Amino acid sequence: MIRRLAVGCTVLFFYSLPCFAFEKLTSAEYFLGTRIDVTVCYETGTKQQAVSAVDAVWARFSVAHAHMNLFDPLSDLSKIRRAAGETVQVQDDVYALIEVSKKYKAVSGGVFDVTIGSLSDLWTRASLRNAIPSSDEIRQARGQVDAGRIELLGNGRVRVPSDMVIDLGGDAAGYLADKSAGILRQAGFMNFLVNAGGEIYAGGRSCQGRPWRVGINKPQGGGRISGVVELQDAAVSTSGSYERYWTIKGQHWSHIINPVTGYPAQDVISATVIAPTALEADIFSTALSVLGPLVGNRLIERMGPGYAAMITAGAQDGQLLEYSTAGYSKFKSIR
Repeated sequence: MIRRLAVGCTVLFFYSLPCFAFEKLTSAEYFLGTRIDVTVCYETGTKQQAVSAVDAVWARFSVAHAHMNLFDPLSDLSKIRRAAGETVQVQDDVYALIEVSKKYKAVSGGVFDVTIGSLSDLWTRASLRNAIPSSDEIRQARGQVDAGRIELLGNGRVRVPSDMVIDLGGDAAGYLADKSAGILRQAGFMNFLVNAGGEIYAGGRSCQGRPWRVGINKPQGGGRISGVVELQDAAVSTSGSYERYWTIKGQHWSHIINPVTGYPAQDVISATVIAPTALEADIFSTALSVLGPLVGNRLIERMGPGYAAMITAGAQDGQLLEYSTAGYSKFKSIR
């Protein structure tokens, strides 16, 4: 399975309001190494249609998981690795995700790169031997990271240099959350929520008729939340170093690696991004963990009014400081 732990957001259901015309269907499964939760608001008499729509979501996740599983020798990612630079035919979701990942490498200024696998493997091995990688090891691994060298040849054909390791764990969950939203809407359900391991897409309104309320977990806060955002046809993702990291000689190193330097991201404790799609929220929350508050927030503000971010970073005196874009306040709940 693609190893992923991004649980920076918590869905809150604490309205004591009438249910209007909607009832609630909830379902959960495990794919991509994490728990996926789907909530659908349906009108009385349409429960079976809602069940069928959710079943279609699980079918889509199951197929994508089989092709994106780094540890399954039959998956597309394993086939790419064995191909040693030769052309490989891949499934549509894998092709589309590589294509969009190449695009966002450029948008992010190069800090989001799905060929990060060599560096991730290096730091994982380093943690096992409890020794920081040498500069030569980092330099060699960095030379194997560049999504721009991936060739997309059309009709599902991909050619990846033999020294590269593709890891779609940085955006697969967000991508599939968006695909799930499309499936539910096509089935006639406009009000729903998909939580793909912390990559959350909120469609329409909650079953109580209000915007969906999502709690943002407080870094190092023992499960407490630092605030609540309200979403309607929008997505949110939080990435950070406080829940998943490598430990080497007693020091924590973020699991998010800067492909430019080869070292784990520093200073940023967590980065929350709101975007029109879960894919973008997923990608940008990772990118902002590397870019930091000033450059990261400027990037989000350039994206337009549907985007917002809030970054928590450590100050020299050990205090945690929050930096948010101007548009973040319009999503914050005042209740």
